[in-house]
Amino acid sequence: MARIPIDVTQCDELTVCNSYFENSNAPTGLVPLISVNNATSFDIFQNIFEKINSDFGAINIINSPTGIIRNNYFDDNKIGIKVSTDALGAGFECNFHENSETAWKVDNNTQLGPQGILNIPARNKFLSSNNLDIENQDQFEFNYYYEDLNADRPTLMTAPEVNLIEATPIPDIICFTQSEIIDEWLQWETCVDIRDAIDLDNLICPHTGCTYHVPPPPSRTLDEIQQQQGGGQRIENQNLFNEKFGFISKEEITNNGAFRMSPNPVNDIIEITINPEYMDAHFIIYNTVGKKMLDGRLDSRINKISVDQLPSGIYNISILFSDGKPNVHQFIKM
Repeated sequence: MARIPIDVTQCDELTVCNSYFENSNAPTGLVPLISVNNATSFDIFQNIFEKINSDFGAINIINSPTGIIRNNYFDDNKIGIKVSTDALGAGFECNFHENSETAWKVDNNTQLGPQGILNIPARNKFLSSNNLDIENQDQFEFNYYYEDLNADRPTLMTAPEVNLIEATPIPDIICFTQSEIIDEWLQWETCVDIRDAIDLDNLICPHTGCTYHVPPPPSRTLDEIQQQQGGGQRIENQNLFNEKFGFISKEEITNNGAFRMSPNPVNDIIEITINPEYMDAHFIIYNTVGKKMLDGRLDSRINKISVDQLPSGIYNISILFSDGKPNVHQFIKM
């Protein structure tokens, strides 16, 4: 059996951060990448999980009443996070799921918090086939909420896809709440005008490449939101939005050929090679919540950017050329 990289049992406090996990060569279905059992509290943040073909998930949480999983990147995993047997406390939240067959798997009569509530902030990116896979639950309830920007904007919320396996939901399974938004999220959200993007399945921030889900909630009609916004103009479909901001797909964002970046991951210096026709450009480096960390000009074909002062983690670098369209790549700072 393959070794579990992080296997923690009966600890008072656990923190796992700024790590890269890949398990492509491990035997199928045998091990998770992080296993937390009987932990009083835990905080798992700013990690990368790739190619984890495990029935136990990239992260496996057992009998751990309170914890936070935040700002992690999940890609090409069988199960992103699996929880079982009283695993979740009232303060449990998880951010940024991506491209897993099942983002969450909750089984074995897991109690979702003391009151049967699982808090899932709406800034999550659920792109999996089964966002929430629920087995053998007597009852459960989800709080899926969006942090309100300010009074003159709508509160936009959407429920995750739920796959029920012999589970009984309580009435009003999705409960919407509001909370104050912090500065970093505010900067992320206001990089485009949400009022012009209502009724879209996905909203792509043009400078960071972040994708955000903003369909209106079932309880509020588009007309009601439009009335609150003073009849703000709607973008009728995704194609018009993509054309406006120069993006067609995530692949185009990450694989465009206007510039090349190396090394990746990086320790101290990024080397940016720009195609000759695009010389004299502006660069901006953002963290995963869209906060600007560095900026400057690129005036040579080969440019060097020092990132040694950045904390370890995942970043997006946006190169703004003379045509005004951003070109975004993602990199890992070790």
